[in-house]
Amino acid sequence: MTIHVTPIPSTIDLTSPAFVLGESNAAGAATTAIASDSSLALFNTDIGSLIVSGATGTSGAIDFSARQDHTHGVPTLADPSAAVVDYQEFDTAGSYTWTKPADVTMIFATVFGGGAGGGGGYGSGGSGGGGGSCIFLQFDADQAGATESVTVGAGGAGGVQGGTEPGGDGNSSSFGSILIAYGGKGGGFSSTNGGSPYGGGGGGQASAGALPAGGTPEGAASSGGDSIFGGGAGGTSGASASSTAGGNSVYGGGAGGGAGNYTSGGTTGSPGGSSMFGGPGGGGGADRDAAGGAGGANNSYNAGGGGASATNGAAGTFGRAGTAGGGGSSETAGGDGGAPAAGGGGGNGTHVYPGGAGAAGSVRVWSW
Repeated sequence: MTIHVTPIPSTIDLTSPAFVLGESNAAGAATTAIASDSSLALFNTDIGSLIVSGATGTSGAIDFSARQDHTHGVPTLADPSAAVVDYQEFDTAGSYTWTKPADVTMIFATVFGGGAGGGGGYGSGGSGGGGGSCIFLQFDADQAGATESVTVGAGGAGGVQGGTEPGGDGNSSSFGSILIAYGGKGGGFSSTNGGSPYGGGGGGQASAGALPAGGTPEGAASSGGDSIFGGGAGGTSGASASSTAGGNSVYGGGAGGGAGNYTSGGTTGSPGGSSMFGGPGGGGGADRDAAGGAGGANNSYNAGGGGASATNGAAGTFGRAGTAGGGGSSETAGGDGGAPAAGGGGGNGTHVYPGGAGAAGSVRVWSW
């Protein structure tokens, strides 16, 4: 029987001790020898340099020695610190053009509809405005054109002082024809002055909010009702001293809270509905010296938690919608909704205060 043993190569230190051609090893010596008719190849580690044939390596050098009939090229590698994801954000109401970067293969886009304004107060408070919906999608880059039109929907204005009109509706936002997010409905103005007692419905993923129903699909129809893809339904001031909170949603906008009714002692406004991804609804305005309802919160499915009574909502962080404005308390206007997509609070009924403005929508696009 014959046993073949393949030796395992080891690393050769070429600089210590010096490497010399043609020397022979003594038994047990630490030096390395190579016959003078052998060829040695060492590689140049500089990225992007050209290795020239016929160059000879010297002791300890990192040059490459090639045969005379060869030319070796080392490719230049991409800078690993360079950005590999393109991000474009459109947050101001208006029309824009998105240009697709070269060589991208995937796109992820998030679109928020505009939040609605709260209604003005007069005697009883104005109700809160509904939040805009949110929609997002990842898709192949070849589904988008070289350019796509971008529309950022404006937020609705707050209802005027004097309680004679509702809050303005939030407008839709879009990314080309691929994605569209609908706005919330403006909060009703003072029922004492003949206005609707309802908070504005939140925008849904298929339609804008209504009064008080939330946008479709599956938009809540009953006052204060919740939804998943549609908008929450607006709260109501009701026929008694109590009012109801705006409905919540997951992807649609939260609804505006109902206003405080006109009573001798004054009644508080109810909180606006919240949303996990969409814009929350504004809080209802109070009557007299009572507290306005808190605006709805983002990343939540519980009404309230946003801007406190008569306080502006905060801007969203980590890609989320803002928080909604609180309803007006004693002799104050409703708070404005935080950007993007949040609704404004209703105005206080004492001395006829205006509602807060809704926040504009947003379009955000990642591509790689």
